[in-house]
Amino acid sequence: MKIKSKFKPSLAALFLALFLNHSGRAQSFTLYGVTEFGGAYNKGCVYKYSYPSGGQSVMLNFNDTNGSTPRGYMILANDGNLYSQTSLGGTYNLGVLFCLNPKTNKDTVLINFGGPNGATPLGGVFQASNGLIYGLTSAGGSAGKGICYSYDLSTKTQTILFSFNDSNGAKPTGHFIEATNGLLVGHTALGGTYGNGTIFYYNINTGKDSVLVNFNGAAGKQPRGLMQANNGLIYGTTYLGGDSNWGALYSYDLVSRTYSVVFSFSGKNGMYPSSDASALLQATNGLIYGIAQMGGTNNNGLLYSYNLNTGKDSILIDFSSPGVPFGENPYATGYVQIPRSGILISPIDSGGANGLGTLISYDIHTGNFVKLYDFSGVDGAYPTADLIVVENHCSFSINLPTARVAPNPSISGIITISGENFEAINQVRVYNMTGERIYNGEFKNNTQIDLSNQPKGMYLYMIVSKDGRQLAQGKFVRQ
Repeated sequence: MKIKSKFKPSLAALFLALFLNHSGRAQSFTLYGVTEFGGAYNKGCVYKYSYPSGGQSVMLNFNDTNGSTPRGYMILANDGNLYSQTSLGGTYNLGVLFCLNPKTNKDTVLINFGGPNGATPLGGVFQASNGLIYGLTSAGGSAGKGICYSYDLSTKTQTILFSFNDSNGAKPTGHFIEATNGLLVGHTALGGTYGNGTIFYYNINTGKDSVLVNFNGAAGKQPRGLMQANNGLIYGTTYLGGDSNWGALYSYDLVSRTYSVVFSFSGKNGMYPSSDASALLQATNGLIYGIAQMGGTNNNGLLYSYNLNTGKDSILIDFSSPGVPFGENPYATGYVQIPRSGILISPIDSGGANGLGTLISYDIHTGNFVKLYDFSGVDGAYPTADLIVVENHCSFSINLPTARVAPNPSISGIITISGENFEAINQVRVYNMTGERIYNGEFKNNTQIDLSNQPKGMYLYMIVSKDGRQLAQGKFVRQ
C-alpha cells in the first residue's frame, strides 16, 4: 500500500513546536517497554527508548531468578516505580510480579507465583483509583484456571480475590481497565457458558465479581483487546469468531448490558487481531486504532482504524511482504500516543531488519509511518504489549554546549555542524518538517553533512549522546 505524505504549514508549525518551543523548553519523552526474549540471557528485558532523539537502552535483563519471558503491559504506579509480571521464572518458574525503579534500575521481586497464589500470568497489572495494584494470572488458583489478586504497595501483601472456575471464565489474559462506573473490567480467553471466554467485572468496593458476556463463537470467541471509548462504550476484539472465524471488533454498553459486533475481520481487512490487552487505542482525533496479526495482501498483518461516527474501518499499513522494514505479523502489541501530538507509537513483535521486531510511529494527521528502531537481540527481541510514555521536563539553551551550522541557509545542501565541549563521540540527527528522520550519523564537534538530495525547506537537527540524552538542537534552511 502506498503511504501518502503531504507537507502542510500547520504540521510544520506543530513539529517545530515539539522541538523548539518559544519558552526554550523542548518536548522529549521516555518510553518504557518489555521484550519477550532477548537481552543478556535471552529471557527478555525491560528497555527504554528516547523520543524523538532515538536512544535505546536496556534497564533490566531477566535471568529466571528475577523472572523470565514478560508478556504483559507495564504500569508506572503513583510511587514512581514500574510494575508488571513475567509469565515464567521466579522461585517456582511460574512467573513473578516485579517492581523496577526507573531512576536506579534496581528491580525487586514482589510475588513468586507458585500455583495456589497464581501461575503463568500472560498479561500486565493495573493500579486502580484506590491505589491497589490488580493482576490476573492465566493458571493457578483453586481450580487451576487462574486468579484475580490485589497487591498493596504499603503493606507489600498479595490478596487473592477470587479464582476462575470455568463458569466465570478461565485463562484470563491481559489486564483490567477501570470503567467510568468504577468497575474493573477484564476478559478471559476461555471458559464461560460456551467455553469461548467471558467479559467480567470486579467491584473494588463490594468485592463482587460477575460475568457480563459469555462469548458464543458466532459473535466472537477468545477476547483480546479492551478499552472504553469517549462515548462510554467498551470496545474490544476477539481473536476468533465473527463471520469468517478470523475475529471481530465488538462494543459493549455497560448501562444497557448490550453486546454488539461492530465488524468482522474478513482477511482483506485483517485476521486475528492482536492479543495484547491494550491493542486498541482511541486517539485524540476520536478514531480507534488497532492491529491485526495476519491478513492483508500477503497475510502478514496490518494496522487499521475504525471511525465511530461513520462505522467504517480503514487499512493504514499493510505489511505486504516478508521482511518489510516496518515489521510483520504483529501478535501481542498495542499503541500509545505521544501527548500533545498526533504521533502514535507501537512495537511490532517480529520482522524488521533483524527479524526480531521494531518500533514504529504513525502520524494521525499525515498518515506518515516511520520506523524508529530495529531490535537486534542483546537489546531485546520480540517486543510485546504497549509502551509507557513519560514526559521529560528538561530545559535547553541553558548550561548546554552550543552548536553552529554553516552555511545557514545552504544553497548546496552541504552544511557543517560544529561545537565545543561536547562529549567525545555523539550522534547528530536531522529531521524534515514532517517528522521523518533523514540523517543519522556520528558527531565529533565538527561534522559535515550532505543533504544535497533533499528538497528546499527548513530542517531540524539534534545532537544526542550515546544513551539518548539531548545535548543540543537547532534549525537550518536548505535553499
